[in-house]
Amino acid sequence: INSNDPVDADEAVSLTGTGTTAVSGVTATSLAIGSTVVNQTRTGTVGVTNTTGTVALALDGATITGTNAADFSVIAPALPTTVAAAGTTTLTVQCRPSAVGTRTATLTVDTDGDNTPQDPTVALSCVGTKPDIAFSAPSLAYGNVAPGTASPLTVTVSNASAATTSTLAVSSVSLVGTDPGDFVVSPSTGFSLAAGATQVLTVTFTPQALGARAATLRVVSDDQETPTGDLPLTGTGFGPEITRTAPGGSTIAFGDVQLTTTSASQSITVKNDGNASLTVNSATLIGSHPGDFTLSGGAASLAPAASATWSVSCEPTATGARAATVRIASNDVSEPNTDVALTCNGTQGDLTVSSPATPVTLPTTDVGAVSVPVTITLTNSGTANVTITGNATTAAPFSISTPLSAPPITLTPGQTTSLAVRFTPTSNGTVNGSLAIPYDGTTLAVGLVGTGQAATVSLSTGTIAFGNVVKGVLTSSTFTINNTGSDVLDIASITRTGATDITLGAGLPPTVPAGGSALVSVRCQPDGIGARSATIAIDTDADNVPQDPAVAVSCTGVKPDIAITPASLAVAFGDVAPGTPATSTVVVSNAGLATTSLLTV
Repeated sequence: INSNDPVDADEAVSLTGTGTTAVSGVTATSLAIGSTVVNQTRTGTVGVTNTTGTVALALDGATITGTNAADFSVIAPALPTTVAAAGTTTLTVQCRPSAVGTRTATLTVDTDGDNTPQDPTVALSCVGTKPDIAFSAPSLAYGNVAPGTASPLTVTVSNASAATTSTLAVSSVSLVGTDPGDFVVSPSTGFSLAAGATQVLTVTFTPQALGARAATLRVVSDDQETPTGDLPLTGTGFGPEITRTAPGGSTIAFGDVQLTTTSASQSITVKNDGNASLTVNSATLIGSHPGDFTLSGGAASLAPAASATWSVSCEPTATGARAATVRIASNDVSEPNTDVALTCNGTQGDLTVSSPATPVTLPTTDVGAVSVPVTITLTNSGTANVTITGNATTAAPFSISTPLSAPPITLTPGQTTSLAVRFTPTSNGTVNGSLAIPYDGTTLAVGLVGTGQAATVSLSTGTIAFGNVVKGVLTSSTFTINNTGSDVLDIASITRTGATDITLGAGLPPTVPAGGSALVSVRCQPDGIGARSATIAIDTDADNVPQDPAVAVSCTGVKPDIAITPASLAVAFGDVAPGTPATSTVVVSNAGLATTSLLTV
């Protein structure tokens, strides 16, 4: 500093200072972000440097220009920002390719750097890729397949093998459309395919019905152009289809059918509703009581829309529920056996005696008499009508006193009718017989029992011989009247004819019980000497012969006749010394026919 100072006209002042700069740069002049699926993002980084600068570098912005500038962006950090002295700030660059192939642009960094160029640039690039799904066939056509039969076909799902192909991600495999239930796909879960890889899908067609069947195999993936890949599936259910058109239901009920009769026939009709010939191999009766039913008709061949008919009837062999099944076997795969249930109820009229108990016992009746009639009630205890077709008959000693009303007589179940029978025994004892009643081609035999009762007389003896009876002396004897019959024996009289000194005792019986006897007393008291005879006649109502038996009675009247020998009552002893006994004999004799007693001598 120059002045007019006389001492120090010139004064020097030392000056010092430091110059500063900000120097912009980038860590790389190009950034290859790599492969990225179209419309998906991928990032890369590049550093903005201020390595030789002495002050912070202002990073005011970033501009992307070039062919595919729209596919790139700087997503971090937020601009503007700074780069510290001697530091680096990292920029995150995102690529979102809008098309397949290499995508390029230029990143220009706007700074306040003092160097040249002040705004460095970075060449940007990425490759747009995409998965590319493809099917090995445009559709699967199965043709004719019998319902219920599985028919598999395969289709290959592939991912293109180009350099710009990315991994294919299949998220789902499904079946949609009209008849998806007729098809099954395996595998049915998602999968991934690298570029050039394949996956075989097996689709099996099992038609559930006849006719055209269709569905769609749907594969959902991340293929942006074909996110949903559909493969048409077609097939035809082909075969016979048996349809029962009669009866309307699955059962034919014949109702009540009387034994030995046949019901009205009913029809079973089937139709071929399929699109192939139906072969009926057999029509048979099976089940619990196939012998109770009759089936006409057998095998048949039916073109589409044609029908066949069988006739069936019931002829029960027993009462109660009867059942069987008509089984029609055919080549219908889905219904090889068509069954129709058959039922009927076997009924039968049953003519029985409801009263009295059988065998019917008629009253015990005297031989030759007619019993009181017994009414026999007949009941239809079955489950069907019975018809009494003729008159009831029997044989002696039984007879019909009140016949049935004029046959034929039809009795509904539970209905009754009656007739009366009687008994005219011709002999003593029990007699068995039968009453025959014709109905429904058979005969009801009703047992009859009657007992004829009669008194049967017999005597214990036909003669009574008293022998010699002392005149005037009463001698008695007895005989028995026996009743070996089953009825009381009535004794009308017991009379004597002949010698009057032969008589009957007192208390003559008026009756003799069945199986019993009575004692009759006979006496002889001759009033003279000589033979006596008489006849005792018994007058009874016995049914045997002789009805009136008799007893011949005889006796002889006798008396004693005493004689003494010697006849003279003078007995001469002669000379007998005193004190000396002397004897002489006198004979007393009985010359008569009756015993006598010597009372005194």
